[in-house]
Amino acid sequence: MRRDMDKVLCERPRWGMRTKRRRRYRGPLEDAPRFESSSRHRGGTKALNEHLGPLRRWLRQQAGRPWDAVYGELRANISPRNAVQMHIWQHAEHYVARHVMMIDGKPHHRPGAGWAYLRAEPVSSRRCPVYVCPRTGILRRTPVTPRKRKRAAPTE
Repeated sequence: MRRDMDKVLCERPRWGMRTKRRRRYRGPLEDAPRFESSSRHRGGTKALNEHLGPLRRWLRQQAGRPWDAVYGELRANISPRNAVQMHIWQHAEHYVARHVMMIDGKPHHRPGAGWAYLRAEPVSSRRCPVYVCPRTGILRRTPVTPRKRKRAAPTE
């Protein structure tokens, strides 16, 4: 894993538009509001824009390696003391299904772990591109399941 992965993933222009800030009250002092927000977030649509494709690709390329080795490499290059790098670690945690059980040869989230709260749900390749094999501890690619297409309404 590259040492500057945090810069690759997070240094991308923010999306959204800037809007003019609200003007301060200019009327008589007696009629002025007692409190006026100074928050930058009011009235604008700017938001962060992360480029997470390289992280997903890197995780997919690690398929076939023991999860402990991949985890160690991630931890060696991502510092929990840096807010940006910690945010990348949180995304990496979401992309790997770690608490898995096999049902009919297909990976399912264990109930109460990760995305599944009440019952075992199949691991989605869109949400988690890789999973940790519960028997061997090796990182595996999640099998792609075809999307269910909506049927067109019958025409008369």
